[in-house]
Amino acid sequence: MLHFFATLFGRDRRLQPRHPCRLRVTLGVPGRRSPIGGTIRNISTEGFLFTPHGQMGFVPAHAVRLTVGEQSFAAQVQQRSAHGLHCRFVRPLSQEQLAALLRLSGAEAAEEVEPA
Repeated sequence: MLHFFATLFGRDRRLQPRHPCRLRVTLGVPGRRSPIGGTIRNISTEGFLFTPHGQMGFVPAHAVRLTVGEQSFAAQVQQRSAHGLHCRFVRPLSQEQLAALLRLSGAEAAEEVEPA
C-alpha cells in the first residue's frame, strides 16, 4: 500500500521531519459552531497529524484553525485517513515555535517519526 505522502515514484514529499508528540489541541472549522477537540500525534514545521476525540463531520481540503493554549495557527487539511487529519500549516512554523509546541507536549525536538 502506498503511503498517502508518497508520490507516484514512491518518494516521501515531506521536506521536514515529523516529531512524535501527544499535544491536546482544538481545531476550528469554518461554518461549525464548536471546535473539534483532539490530539496532534506528530508535527513538523510544515504540518501535523490531528486525531479527533470524536467524529468529524467534514471532508479534506477545508481551511482550519489550530489552537494550542493561547496560540493559533492557520492550516489546510490535506488528507483524511484512518489515522486522522493530515494538515499543512498555511505559514510554516519557525524552529522556535516547533520547539515550544514540542515542549508543551513533553516531546523533544530531536525525536523523529516516520510517516504514519
